[in-house]
Amino acid sequence: MSNHIRKYYTLLERDGGQWVINFGDYKKHIVQYELDELWYNYKIDMIGKPLAGRLKKGEKFKIITTGDGQESIQKALAAENFALKVMVPVAGV
Repeated sequence: MSNHIRKYYTLLERDGGQWVINFGDYKKHIVQYELDELWYNYKIDMIGKPLAGRLKKGEKFKIITTGDGQESIQKALAAENFALKVMVPVAGV
């Protein structure tokens, strides 16, 4: 068994106040295709809804690159969610 770590691309989707894993693959172009499909469907769903509630592409979806181990992916996800919490302003502060 080889200990070779391969690059793994994970598509994250913002769901409420956190990032969640939506899809992953070893090939970035496959993950990018999935992101493009989700973005298209998101834009269709937003037709007729107030502009204030809409997110930009990078706020709704993002691709992260990690090693292919589950621990590596989970650590990166936790870091993205921590960064999101740090960046979100708290009301009244």
